[in-house]
Amino acid sequence: MSVRLYASAARSYLTAGYSPLPLPPGPMAGIEQVRRWARSDPAANIALRLPDGVIGVDLDLYPDPSKDHPAIERMAAWDVLLGQLGALPESPRATSRDDGISGIRLYRVPAGWKAAGILPAAPVCQGHPLPGGGEAKAGDPVSPGEVIQHHHRYMVAPPSAHPSGRRYRWHGGNLPAISDLPSLEGL
Repeated sequence: MSVRLYASAARSYLTAGYSPLPLPPGPMAGIEQVRRWARSDPAANIALRLPDGVIGVDLDLYPDPSKDHPAIERMAAWDVLLGQLGALPESPRATSRDDGISGIRLYRVPAGWKAAGILPAAPVCQGHPLPGGGEAKAGDPVSPGEVIQHHHRYMVAPPSAHPSGRRYRWHGGNLPAISDLPSLEGL
């Protein structure tokens, strides 16, 4: 029996102000397009094109041999970046991971705001303390993740299935309404 992920969740995303897309992504969706997708591929995963004025901070801090830098260096880069910017407000986080930090955090930003697609690389200098102990080795600056925006990328959203079989889920609550997202304005 097929799991009807898209058919069961897309309307909730649409009602909350998001544009739910089945994977692979497509154009901005309206109610008629969402209905067609739900009928044609009810078991599809769900991708969201974030609306203008919303970004996703995507932290990839889990062990992954395909990444350019080990997870411990990406965690140290995140620590350095937060030291420069200050702590971000708590936010709903979509993830399939259980590491307590990786995933996509959603925030409101001013309409029309654009960022680089990748989080600023932080110089993880030799000797920088690493989370869990030890020190960083000398190397290139490391980016801990990416920024998902209306004009750049989409996010895979709960209850989609990760290729590993794990389900995406919301940490810090259920499907967040855009008006309830914390604002980064002024940071």
